Amino acid sequence: MKKEFVINYQRQWDKDGTCYRQTINITRETLDKLKDILQAEVFLPRWNKDDYEKRLYLKNSFGKIENGFVFMNLTQRDFFNKYLKLKLKDRNTCFRVIG
Repeated sequence: MKKEFVINYQRQWDKDGTCYRQTINITRETLDKLKDILQAEVFLPRWNKDDYEKRLYLKNSFGKIENGFVFMNLTQRDFFNKYLKLKLKDRNTCFRVIG
């Protein structure tokens, strides 16, 4: 069985042809928890007008599993890494759903 939070650098492509060069193994349970944290962050009333773009990128198309992978943008990667505390590189990143 694959271990959770293992990072590999094999290339993955989403349906639009974007190349993701950093993949994190994650369980569906952990993914669901991260989705809940993201939803709570996006809909908090504390956001001000200066944070509009960050808020927009956080809620932009996250969570759909495509062939076992969940693709995210760089803002979402940075947000999730606050909780996961992994040593991520500045690359397009996706989650690989395991178990």
